[in-house]
Amino acid sequence: MAVQQGIDSARRDPLLKRFELRRLRLPVGGQMLNLVIPDSASWRRRGLWVDTVRRGGEPPYWSRIWPASVAVARLLLFGPALDGQAVCDLGCGLGVPAAAAMRRGANVTLVDQDADALAFAAFNARRQGDGRVAALRLDWSRETVSDAFAVMLLADVTYREVHHAPILRQLEAGLVAGGVVLHADPYRSESSTFLRRLGQAFAVATTEQTVAVEDGGDRLTIRSCVAARDAARLDAWIASSSPRWQWRRGGVP
Repeated sequence: MAVQQGIDSARRDPLLKRFELRRLRLPVGGQMLNLVIPDSASWRRRGLWVDTVRRGGEPPYWSRIWPASVAVARLLLFGPALDGQAVCDLGCGLGVPAAAAMRRGANVTLVDQDADALAFAAFNARRQGDGRVAALRLDWSRETVSDAFAVMLLADVTYREVHHAPILRQLEAGLVAGGVVLHADPYRSESSTFLRRLGQAFAVATTEQTVAVEDGGDRLTIRSCVAARDAARLDAWIASSSPRWQWRRGGVP
């Protein structure tokens, strides 16, 4: 019933009602995230995004849930409580990690350059908890977030090397002392390069998760990473995580 109410509410939103909507019950970390998402196959078939790509923009990657976002959500749900802490979901897409952060009591800032992605991410995040949700539309390759965050989330956003310097700039500008970075990717070579650069200034630990976004879907191995400037802060986060994960500190595989 709650999921159907979510669909009905989404259909009253002027941005969301432009899409064919579907319900998704996403099991993450022993909990169920009830989400309203666009029917991405229908959206791609309609081709309304083609002109944007022709002008040099990216395809609508935001319109589907990527396995790395589920992996980051698991890190949050199995990590320490985030009551009242500021969390930034950078390149949020549909905002699955942000939804998990809300479940842990965080105040969330969603950052993306696509207004539709922000609309879906904010809608779903607000249904997960009582924390504050802010949606910030900016091109983070050129602009910089101005707030300070205890946790910054990077779910499969390091797939191009041209993104690496801007993302590192965001971390430098936005992460508080003692802050933590959560990163996940499906072992992309470009992301390995990013993590090695991150490891020059941060203590880094990695583990693996196997993720399937929906029942019966393909299962994908995801590299999950926690990073902090303070090694003790990194150790504290790892100590609070799921005991089934085997963490590897130091070098990036």
